[in-house]
Amino acid sequence: MGIRGMIWMSVVTSSMLAAACGDSGGGGGGMVSGPTAFGSIDLSMVNAGACTGTKSAQIWTLTNKNGLVAKLTDFGATLVELHVPDKNGEMADIVQGFDSVAGYANSQFAGATVGRVGNRINNGTFTVDGTSYTVTGAGPAGMSPPNHSLHGGPCGWDKNIWAADAKVGDSGPEITFTLTSPDMDMNFPGAVTAKSVYTLTNANELKIVMTATTDKKTPINMLHHSYFNLGGAGSGSVYTQELTIYADKYTPPAASGVPDGTMTDVAGTAFDFRTAHKIGDMATDPLVQSEPGFPGYDHNWVVNGTGLRNVAKYKDPVSGRVMTIQADQPGVQFYTTNYRPDPAATPAPTPTVGKGGVEYKIHEALALETQKHPNAINFPATVTPGAEDELVSPGKTYSHTMIHKFTAE
Repeated sequence: MGIRGMIWMSVVTSSMLAAACGDSGGGGGGMVSGPTAFGSIDLSMVNAGACTGTKSAQIWTLTNKNGLVAKLTDFGATLVELHVPDKNGEMADIVQGFDSVAGYANSQFAGATVGRVGNRINNGTFTVDGTSYTVTGAGPAGMSPPNHSLHGGPCGWDKNIWAADAKVGDSGPEITFTLTSPDMDMNFPGAVTAKSVYTLTNANELKIVMTATTDKKTPINMLHHSYFNLGGAGSGSVYTQELTIYADKYTPPAASGVPDGTMTDVAGTAFDFRTAHKIGDMATDPLVQSEPGFPGYDHNWVVNGTGLRNVAKYKDPVSGRVMTIQADQPGVQFYTTNYRPDPAATPAPTPTVGKGGVEYKIHEALALETQKHPNAINFPATVTPGAEDELVSPGKTYSHTMIHKFTAE
């Protein structure tokens, strides 16, 4: 039956888990188990053979002292499961994922740590100190248009096995994933050492700290790419759930299909989430689409303020689960899984089958990806933050903190 079917049949209380973990109620607490085998993946199945080789993955389980559970794999430094309580204390897994690593061949980046440059680069081309580079393979197979780089190229950091080190720290159980990306990996300059540290804190937060250093100037924009549904993965459309985004502006796509540095007021548009409302309320607006024929949100908002601050609040009114996101990045991409199969499509699409045989359909989850603005490396010099925000030089450290706080109301 596994952990989803057994452990959470009843609620684990804080005192029960603390006793099991030997925690006395002070700092730390919680536990780590694993790693265990998570199967293997044939990367030649990814993006029409752009990647090669077969990789074996492992999975770890983090449990905080309140009974929240996160499962993570070293393939792509990926979040596979996240169990949090509703207003009645009932646990549910709220992220889309797969029962083995093989499912991630066509996962659309589900749960991954994305890099070297997350989101899009126009035509896959950028310039560093007068030298032009084009990302190898540019966009993934099927992308329209196909030349825009997406999430680091077809063999980005989400397709790598990361080194892992798990422990119980002062704030709760944590796991550190480390990856070395060689010079000219996907044609990006510079050898980069990247880390993604996940902590399932005893304050019921999933805290992610992403850092990177380089030996040559290079653009870096790491981001976390989980697909959430606070009603439970596979429980239905997120369009009936509520969202707030703390942003007065967004970056609309230019004629190329990617932002060009233009920042537009959200007031009076379908992109105004400054006051909480149902996600589906304005989703039929013609501008709300990833590209023609793919309705739904897939846009970047310019988050108000700077530093670590509130980015978004996401709520499921039925379960009462609330996820509040804080981050220190300038933007957040809000995406409603528009490329999952639409069961009403003709001809019938190939289903995306997730954990426990559940089919993941269009608009049944959302991503809130804190990030540098898409295509910032190509923004005009008059637009800030832009290229100067994305470029990292030797001796400097890229850093990105993202905190998901879970409550119920």
